[in-house]
Amino acid sequence: MNQASETLLCDGCGQRASSEHVAKRLKRLEWTTRFRPVHIQTVLLGATAPERDSEFFYSPIEAFEGEASRYVEIAALENAELSKEQRQQMFQRAGLFGMHVLECPAKESDTAALSGLLATRLPYAITRLRRSVRPKRLALVSSHLDPFVKRLIEELPDCNVITNGGRAFSFDKGESTAAVAALRQALSVATGAA
Repeated sequence: MNQASETLLCDGCGQRASSEHVAKRLKRLEWTTRFRPVHIQTVLLGATAPERDSEFFYSPIEAFEGEASRYVEIAALENAELSKEQRQQMFQRAGLFGMHVLECPAKESDTAALSGLLATRLPYAITRLRRSVRPKRLALVSSHLDPFVKRLIEELPDCNVITNGGRAFSFDKGESTAAVAALRQALSVATGAA
């Protein structure tokens, strides 16, 4: 029995999964579903879900850290008087939705291994985007997705893939403030043209 659980692969990220891993994924799916817009205008697509719940935008934990704080900035929801749930609801009403190619944190710290895992899981993310999510726009928010920009554009012809000069907006690097500003500008242009 123990050996079987060690060989189980998570259907959200393709990594070996313990029962704790699967339970955490299901909890995050529950949180995310609560704030999924009915009509998704823009998906913010990251490479991997963040490790800490405080960095996962849909988490009920009060803090907005890391990636979650970038989402708040993109949607201009910095108002300190709003509760976390109010901000999540406003994000939802704006038609914004955050998702990841790997729906769980990556265990791989090696860039080449992570790239291989992303390449393996990308078809699943594309299928989900096409069949279930069906956004009007897709903004890439992780530099780990740079090698897949052309593929995403080709395989999602009905979706406006928003990039930063042909590359992803780098939320996972030190220049995230500039990336947020560039993405806000790009979304303003894209929604104004729609």
